[in-house]
Amino acid sequence: MDIAEDAAIVAAKKKLRRIMQARRKLLPKDTRFLKSRLIIERLTRESVFVAAKSIMLYASLPYEVQLFPLIEECRVMKKRLALPIIVGQGEMWAARLNAIEELVPDAYGMLSANRTNVVPLDPKELDLIIVPGVAFNLNGDRLGLSGGYYDRFLPKAPNACRVALTFDFQILDAVPVSPHDVPVDMLISETRTIYVKDGRILD
Repeated sequence: MDIAEDAAIVAAKKKLRRIMQARRKLLPKDTRFLKSRLIIERLTRESVFVAAKSIMLYASLPYEVQLFPLIEECRVMKKRLALPIIVGQGEMWAARLNAIEELVPDAYGMLSANRTNVVPLDPKELDLIIVPGVAFNLNGDRLGLSGGYYDRFLPKAPNACRVALTFDFQILDAVPVSPHDVPVDMLISETRTIYVKDGRILD
């Protein structure tokens, strides 16, 4: 990829990210919580979730699919939970989470594991990772929040199924991608579940 092509992809990502973040904010709060509940119900019926012993997810922002009910459900089911924590420039760990009360705001204003009491998990022990994004396509490509933290982290967790929990309108025909972008294996929205492997939709 030459410099001009790379710059064009970066610009396209920035534009789409701005559009999709604005669309998420237009979703009424009650609708967002209802759709989030339907999405979580779909996830918890999946065999990959039922079988998973160690799950990494994230503390959702106000306009994202709401994951706090999922955190509580995982705790009830005695699953080992981890949340991302930024530990350096471009570097992220999976930090053990025992209770929501342990979460604290990080440098970006997002809730994260407490840096003063971090118990890191080996990424190879993770069975399932809930991967954030503002837009996805049917091949599992994702547009993240920028920074590339998940693109660097996911290859370290080869045993984990990568799942995106997303609203229907965030699944597009195409999203701009770079060679280093890591796709997900499954997309779950309020109305459908899409299985992907190596960039191909599975039956």
